[in-house]
Amino acid sequence: MTSDVLIRAVTLVLAGFFACTKVAAQAPPSPQPATSTVAIIYDGPDLPLADGFLGAHYIKNLLGHFALRGELIRLADYQPGQLSRYRAAFYVGSVAKTDVPRGFLRDVKSSKQPFCWLGRHVDQLLRADAQHEFGLRYYRVDRTAWRVRYEDTLFPRDNFNLSIVEPADGRAKIVATAVRSDNTTRPYVLNRDRFWYFADTPFGGAQEGSRYLVFCDLLHDILEIYHAPQSAALIRMEDVSAEAEPGDLTAVADVLSRRNIPFRIATIPLYRNPLNNVEMRLSERLKVVDAIHYMIDRGGTPVMHGWSHQYHGSTGDDYEFWDEIKNAPIAGDSEQEIATRLDAGLAELFANKLFPVAFETPHYAASPIDYRAMQRHFKLFYERTMPTPNLGSIQYFPYPVIDEFGRYVVPENLGYLPMEKPDPKVVIENARFMRVVRDGVPSFYFHPFLDAKLLDQVLQGITDLGYHFISLREFGGDVNDEGRYVVRTQSGPVQLSPRGEFWRLRRFDAGGKLLAERTAPALLNAPVKIDVVVPPGGWAALDCFKKTPGSDRLTQAIKALKYWSGRRATRTRTQEATAYEQPREAWILWQANPSEADANNQESYRTALDTFGFAVRPVPLQEFAEGPREKKTLLVVPQGVAALSTATQQQEILRYLSSGVQP
Repeated sequence: MTSDVLIRAVTLVLAGFFACTKVAAQAPPSPQPATSTVAIIYDGPDLPLADGFLGAHYIKNLLGHFALRGELIRLADYQPGQLSRYRAAFYVGSVAKTDVPRGFLRDVKSSKQPFCWLGRHVDQLLRADAQHEFGLRYYRVDRTAWRVRYEDTLFPRDNFNLSIVEPADGRAKIVATAVRSDNTTRPYVLNRDRFWYFADTPFGGAQEGSRYLVFCDLLHDILEIYHAPQSAALIRMEDVSAEAEPGDLTAVADVLSRRNIPFRIATIPLYRNPLNNVEMRLSERLKVVDAIHYMIDRGGTPVMHGWSHQYHGSTGDDYEFWDEIKNAPIAGDSEQEIATRLDAGLAELFANKLFPVAFETPHYAASPIDYRAMQRHFKLFYERTMPTPNLGSIQYFPYPVIDEFGRYVVPENLGYLPMEKPDPKVVIENARFMRVVRDGVPSFYFHPFLDAKLLDQVLQGITDLGYHFISLREFGGDVNDEGRYVVRTQSGPVQLSPRGEFWRLRRFDAGGKLLAERTAPALLNAPVKIDVVVPPGGWAALDCFKKTPGSDRLTQAIKALKYWSGRRATRTRTQEATAYEQPREAWILWQANPSEADANNQESYRTALDTFGFAVRPVPLQEFAEGPREKKTLLVVPQGVAALSTATQQQEILRYLSSGVQP
């Protein structure tokens, strides 16, 4: 999908999202050029964290909230007369000794379109002959600790270079002020007609609850595009993988359910920890999968949070699509590499009847190549954006945007409760600062391993600010993995691409209840179009598969069991297994006093076999002398048991296997 199409699409989404509240009366804007492109001129080098370059990218991303495109122009490349081609323009001044071209200054003075000047060099614009034109007078730069006051909100103190500019004749109005510790005040934002001035560049310190939010809100007035105030909020349960404790997941779900709050579940299909050579898929922790379904039944919506959420280190702690050590793209970075990971992740989620409606990039870091690959699978992202190739550039948004990569991004912007010092007041205070953005959508995430009482405190605090929590599905969200795995939140035709396979359609209501399931009556080997009707607030999931649901219980069980033992079932072995009459019983050789790891291993085998319909019999190792007499019985020997078995027991196990049964 092209950027133009996405911008038109998000315009409709945002229009519907904000239509519930009447827009305050505004003066009608002056005529604009017939273009949706905005010029962003900046000084300084094109380096990832250079103030001018980074600020220009931040503005470009924020324009996606207004269905506008940004065009970045280096000040040195600016051509006289160029400004008139754009709907509006911004200048980001950051380098102390920049000599602003006279042609650019003349164009700013004569511009009829909205223009916003941020930071340095305004003295070159406001020379004696221009003070009267703009109604402003420049004095000096003052670097000290300032706080910005906007409307009735006083933002945290920060050190920044404040260009002191005052109204010259009363025609310019002060929109926001900078306040020093001795209560000295200076103008921070000034406006006259369609010219706006910010006394610094607020992007370098664009942390949660910072003066950056003043710029985000005033973009409505600068661009003369007005959105209705709103009070929706979002919450996400973070890093839910096979390592999670089911009790933690159900505990947070209960807290949210009691408050009738919909929430997101950032689900990681594969857990890896290279330090201790552990690898587990969700399929191998069925109790975790059951807990995730418990969450869905109580208002949770799955979001795919990478494939393994790790590159060098362990899942959840590491990145996946970015090399943190080198602060660079991963080795072998390509669309095909990323697509392979996404395909594997979706296959694992679908196998566990988990259907994500959006994607969350691990730690929000990826390359433009990765973002393109992700867009081929997902239409909705719930995260932040890394606009330049450096981890220090990651940008949050106070509202939904189409970012410069063309992705529709629903924001996370309040941060989280760190394990070391989980203080609910910090997140609540960030939500209070978000109140200055008229259509801001405050959003935070919470790790379920923390005390669920902390979550309850944050929810209460944000609710007390006047916000109400909504479902991510209200923003749409479609997933399509080349017609193999599809999730829809809106009705319409879907094209599937079976390859000698059946296709399947499942429809769920807003509460996650399966309403209907429809399966192709025969194998297909050609694209097929299916009309999908999505229940209000619900979703539909479609996939292609080789065998009818419920068939070949033994093959499914063997595959799951071999995951536990660190092996992978080969196609040859799976085909051999299907030749046997399906067993109904399974023996698991059992330790009497196992270690915690071995105990979990044994229980995992029993849970998996129970799920696949086997009658499970734990056989104490000390009592095992002879294999099952019924050759259709499945014999399971966990790794910990194998290490403790005697030579005689090992011979009996080998004898049983050689008699023609499947291990």
